[in-house]
Amino acid sequence: NTPIANVFEKLEEAYGVEILFDKETMKNCFLTVPLGSEPLFEKLKVICRTIGASYEIIEAKVVITSAGCKTVKPENLNE
Repeated sequence: NTPIANVFEKLEEAYGVEILFDKETMKNCFLTVPLGSEPLFEKLKVICRTIGASYEIIEAKVVITSAGCKTVKPENLNE
């Protein structure tokens, strides 16, 4: 349950690439899958598939596009 902003920050540090995304739109996005030693683009595919986003490379930067993520309140899980 890692906030997506933290995930992108770690990827930026590990791969020396800038990742651009709308922090406000994606503030409720969390990554719940483990990432191993996959190449950067495999990780991006997994992340985007998991949170319903897409990415593209623009001028050597990774640009993530997303409509955001819904949050589910614990009391609504049984509905």
